[in-house]
Amino acid sequence: MERAPRIRWVLSLLLGMAAACGTPAADSAGGVAGMVGGRLGQPAATPVRVLMSRAPVPVGGAIVLESFESVEPTVEVRDPSGALVIGHYNYPDQPFVPGRYTVTFHTFTSEIPTVVPITVVEAFGAELPVLNSEPTANSLVSSSQPACCRTPEGEPTTHCEVVEQRTALMLDLALSSTAPGPLNQYFFRIAPTQESGAADALEDFLPFSMVKTVTFFDTRDEYCVELEMQNVATLELRTYPELRICVPAGDIEVGVHRIALDAAFFKLDACPTPPDGMQDEWCTVNAPGCVDSAASECDPLQALCYPVRWR
Repeated sequence: MERAPRIRWVLSLLLGMAAACGTPAADSAGGVAGMVGGRLGQPAATPVRVLMSRAPVPVGGAIVLESFESVEPTVEVRDPSGALVIGHYNYPDQPFVPGRYTVTFHTFTSEIPTVVPITVVEAFGAELPVLNSEPTANSLVSSSQPACCRTPEGEPTTHCEVVEQRTALMLDLALSSTAPGPLNQYFFRIAPTQESGAADALEDFLPFSMVKTVTFFDTRDEYCVELEMQNVATLELRTYPELRICVPAGDIEVGVHRIALDAAFFKLDACPTPPDGMQDEWCTVNAPGCVDSAASECDPLQALCYPVRWR
């Protein structure tokens, strides 16, 4: 059964504005598509999950929740005195002020609401958070479909071995920040630089703590990425300044590598006829023993190992 997409709803605390309802809109860039209707297609771990809820939210900032449901959740926000600030078509005409608020989300299918306390603080300065990276390169090895011997009638057997391995380079960014407070107002995405070639760059903008690795499948002397960011309240997109992350390939040989099989794999008693594309190896191993043999198991060699004639 196909898993429902995860949708991110953004509750904006912009100056003089706190929208809590709207129509979700798809965003081809994978970012937050609207102040209260941003959707991002990703599997969700829980029916409702609030992102970035522990860090204080600045006046003019936003909080984000994720849900399986395409129907927008109902949202209530109460101020430190318990008075309703947002809810039941009530929207403030005054800006949020610093203090502790309670946000309650009601989803269409869940009877139990999600309640999250948030602390609103003074607006952050214009400076972007300082980010650091200590990148490392690691090899990521995966195996291809195995090669399997066949019966004399051509049916596959269970006598199989892996004959190819694909090695990729996984770049671990190891990101950190000396001033993590404002990070809860941005989503980030890893983007390979143009000269770094193809990679499985993250298709989605993610909270800072979830941006970890990117994998490359082509051969380069050096692998570089940049960090793209999106302000979740204003939707502004930009490349993070002065943060270009590079690692050398080192000893990691990226690509597809052939694995040589031992001669024992091709012996007739275990491998009556060869796997597809491995006829030469099979003939080399079995031809000497069948030259003067009338055994029925040697019959396939007459057709498969031509022009050598055994009898």
